[in-house]
Amino acid sequence: MSIRNKKRGRIAFVYHPRYPKFAPLQSTAFAKNVLDCLTAEGWELDLYLWEDPDVAYEAGAEGRLVVIHVSEPPFRHIRLKTAWERHWASFAPKHFNYELVVGVGQRGCIDAAKLASRCNCPFIYLNDEFPSSFGKDELAVAEKKASKNCALFVIPDGCREGQLRMELGLRAEQPCVTMPNGPMQVPIMGNPERLLEQLGVKPSEKIALHAGTISDWSQIPELLSTLPLWPEDVPMVLHAKNRENLEYLTRLKHMTGRGRLIVSELTLDEPCLHAVLAASLCSFALYREIGINDRLMGFSSGKLCRSIVLGTPVIASRGIACEFVEKEELGCLVEHPLEIPVAINRIKANRERYSTNCKRFVSEKLNIKMYFQNLAAELKRVTSLDLFQTGIK
Repeated sequence: MSIRNKKRGRIAFVYHPRYPKFAPLQSTAFAKNVLDCLTAEGWELDLYLWEDPDVAYEAGAEGRLVVIHVSEPPFRHIRLKTAWERHWASFAPKHFNYELVVGVGQRGCIDAAKLASRCNCPFIYLNDEFPSSFGKDELAVAEKKASKNCALFVIPDGCREGQLRMELGLRAEQPCVTMPNGPMQVPIMGNPERLLEQLGVKPSEKIALHAGTISDWSQIPELLSTLPLWPEDVPMVLHAKNRENLEYLTRLKHMTGRGRLIVSELTLDEPCLHAVLAASLCSFALYREIGINDRLMGFSSGKLCRSIVLGTPVIASRGIACEFVEKEELGCLVEHPLEIPVAINRIKANRERYSTNCKRFVSEKLNIKMYFQNLAAELKRVTSLDLFQTGIK
């Protein structure tokens, strides 16, 4: 990689989803992809985060990324004007001479619009949650107002564009581009056999892994109800991310399938989780279709995209705009819980073929650099700002 000597301004990357605790940047691949592509192109960035400082996002950025952790009073139970005044005082941006501001998440859109206005520069909005998902409250109103001045919208799947345009009232000349919610980089560390042994998995067994939010909306009760029908050598592993997940599972003890369920309480960083996922028979991306956000899931599903990138077949819900899983033979789509054991047996019999298809699909359809090039071209078209100050060799 070569970096031209042309001096450029900095970029502010404001990562502020509605609920930062439940959506850290590390698990939001489409945002992390944009961040990584910008640093790879030689841009210097200030990354504003509203999450615990658990991840060293600066690693690998060669000194071009400064991480700024922000804390603030909660928005709940106070008027938006008062909340915004408190929030902006705690935000305290380092500069007001940014060349571009990137906002991620509902609050990130509001923050980015305000900061870009102060800097007299364009801002782009990375959106993976429709405003209607949260209801029409003051934050949703502020998001819609802020989006009026957005130069470019980035969404995980093109199937979501029409709904987002309708909900935010976007103008026809405001372009949308896509960036799948699948990781561009999938570092794998640790010995998967050793990690699985720590979980109590026998060497002769191949697990089916659920790694993500454990709740009703991810169809955990339906999934557990099918365990007695699974092959004897395929245990299910639920990777519990936090104490709330474990408390939820205590209410479902009667559905644990006579020891067929393994609940992981291991503290796994991303590379170790990738190692376990890559060694799994299959993974799950199941969603209860409870709203438009689910019906237009597509490449928004981080669980689904991550599994495909790692070459692990996926069992996903039918009716969430993921028909490509079946069409490209990347796994199986299911509608009724009783279809899950059938899907597991099908993948078990053809795991290598499904895995090969996943790897082919990633190289042909999930080329993140190609999506970034399209993003950069659209931004240049509407703002004249050229993100390619360097070329990736």
